[in-house]
Amino acid sequence: LMVALRALNGAALGSLQPIAQGIVADVTAAEQRGKVYGGLGFAEKAGIVAGTLIGTNMGRKELMGIAGWRVAFLVVGALGASVGVAVAALMREPCRRTPADMGRGCKAIVTELRELASYFRMPSFCVMILQACFGCVPWYALNYKTLFFQ
Repeated sequence: LMVALRALNGAALGSLQPIAQGIVADVTAAEQRGKVYGGLGFAEKAGIVAGTLIGTNMGRKELMGIAGWRVAFLVVGALGASVGVAVAALMREPCRRTPADMGRGCKAIVTELRELASYFRMPSFCVMILQACFGCVPWYALNYKTLFFQ
């Protein structure tokens, strides 16, 4: 169960950045996009730094009788859920025209999956995906450097 939940979490988090960039492209004027993308990147990196500093120190302590690492996960989960609720309540998505042949419901999902599968027929796309799989490993391993230095 935990492996399946972790895979679902990874897929959801992996789709966050492209979705955020798409939203910025849809709702921001072309002259302002660079500034907004810069702010988005800064917020992402600041969150990584703050999460590492705060989460690592919380992980070694006990808060209200609960292991600190569990509290850190609860806080992050609560913040993520509250941001999701706020975005759903406050953001107005621009109207989009859907192609007539796309359909609705399950037919639209099948159409999208076919389009996704077509990308895997491109050798350059497959190379890019493989590079990302192996290229990310060292950077994710660096997240554990704080445990090494403790």
